[in-house]
Amino acid sequence: MSHKSAIKEIQNRVSEAYEKHNGLHIIGGGSKSFYGNDLHLDEIEVLDLEGNGLEGIIQYEPGELVIQVGAGTRLVDVIERLDQNDQMLAFEAPVFNGEATLGGMVASGISGSRRPYTGAVRDYLLGVDIVDGQGQHLSFGGQVMKNVAGYDVSRLLVGSMGCLGVITEVSLKVLPKPKCESTKGLEVSKVQALEIMNSLQTHYPTVSASAYFEGRLYVRFSGMENSVMKAARKFGGEKIDNKLWEEIDNLECFKEDHALWRLSIAPDSKLFLNDAALIDWAGGQRWLIDPDMNPREVLSASGESGHLILVRRKNKDKSDSPFHLPFHPLNPILLNLHRGLKKQFDPRDILNPHKMYEDF
Repeated sequence: MSHKSAIKEIQNRVSEAYEKHNGLHIIGGGSKSFYGNDLHLDEIEVLDLEGNGLEGIIQYEPGELVIQVGAGTRLVDVIERLDQNDQMLAFEAPVFNGEATLGGMVASGISGSRRPYTGAVRDYLLGVDIVDGQGQHLSFGGQVMKNVAGYDVSRLLVGSMGCLGVITEVSLKVLPKPKCESTKGLEVSKVQALEIMNSLQTHYPTVSASAYFEGRLYVRFSGMENSVMKAARKFGGEKIDNKLWEEIDNLECFKEDHALWRLSIAPDSKLFLNDAALIDWAGGQRWLIDPDMNPREVLSASGESGHLILVRRKNKDKSDSPFHLPFHPLNPILLNLHRGLKKQFDPRDILNPHKMYEDF
């Protein structure tokens, strides 16, 4: 099926659902099915985008550092193509056993270890095409960076979990790959690790990832060979395989039968420092496994600004309320804003209904 035919078929499915007020569960590679609220699949139809013609690189200009891709394209295929030209996606999105797609990458907005040093998915998104909740095919952004007035809709779609539209095409800015990368491991306490992570960029401009896990601080240096080797020698510790970061980004260092929480907070905060199974993003992200307290209550009582997401339920438990708030509760102002956006893009609430919040 051609790309154009695939889009037309999606438009027809969405238009039909719109007329009948039927919900649609949008699924691509299915690699992040654990993420967000469980949908009542016995009550809504599945809109499966896998193998329906949205795959493939539409346009790639290595000299312009821009790539345009069908949303159903496997992330691993895009990474391989970029690698052939010594280029990369700057934010190191997880590939999840090779099943992750470009559309799912944008819809989830999940970035990897390089994120605090080079930016997130939305920082490199140039344009997105979607089919909205009425079956209209819409294009936002383009293939060049530019200032916009009002909402930058392309970036607004990052992390929307398919609730605003079915993503059909993505344009991204890419970066040259570093000439050299080296990861070092150092045995330190959590307090020492946090202090080091907070000061890394001041002393090591080539740092591109940092994490504390099971008694060790891991730091990756990226750049020109001389600069990287000099920084690695200065930092000390043991040389570690760079594949460590893929294991962290793809959640392979966590067992699947445990509840997994992710906290974003000020890098120098001491909150959940002792409870965190893993600390990364220069100290600004902490991962909690089966916490024996309610993390959101602890965060609220602390008075600190932070953001908690229940990334994965324990044993994929579905006995909880279907609206167990995997995503951080919104304040009234943001909630009204989200409701308004949902109403504009999906007026009959048919696209991944309640995937993020009970209200939409």
